[in-house]
Amino acid sequence: MRRHSNEIDYSPRVGILYSDGNIVSHYLDTIHDKYLDVVSDIIDEKNELDISEFVKGLEKLGDSALDFTQAIKEFVAKNEVDNNVKQILLSLVE
Repeated sequence: MRRHSNEIDYSPRVGILYSDGNIVSHYLDTIHDKYLDVVSDIIDEKNELDISEFVKGLEKLGDSALDFTQAIKEFVAKNEVDNNVKQILLSLVE
């Protein structure tokens, strides 16, 4: 059974044990298997993210009371950020 995304090319199989002690591998039919490729879809959709404005905004904060978490939230609220990237960023800071 495939358990991780790096096992996509693994062919699941079972061993058939015969009475003479021989074991023969029987590969399972996986032609109808479906995979969620969420991470690579996100990477392919938005391969480059320009955060230069975000960095400039952080530089302006200096010693203000505004924290990094709040800065992330404000950045994604005020700028055009892909929804998938936005979800990842917000989940990381919460």
